[in-house]
Amino acid sequence: MRNCCIKKGFEGCWECAEYEHCEKLDFLKPVHDEAHIKNLKNIKKNGVNAFIKGKRNW
Repeated sequence: MRNCCIKKGFEGCWECAEYEHCEKLDFLKPVHDEAHIKNLKNIKKNGVNAFIKGKRNW
């Protein structure tokens, strides 16, 4: 994931238009279900600092 973000010039997956359907994140589904997608949406909407201070979906 990190290499993908670096390659695309992104700070994180939330900046990518394809993160909701990205196969690189599929390994998280068995343990976290869709929490990682909810968290990325939260970061995209409110920013990293708000995410760190607020409630997370894990």
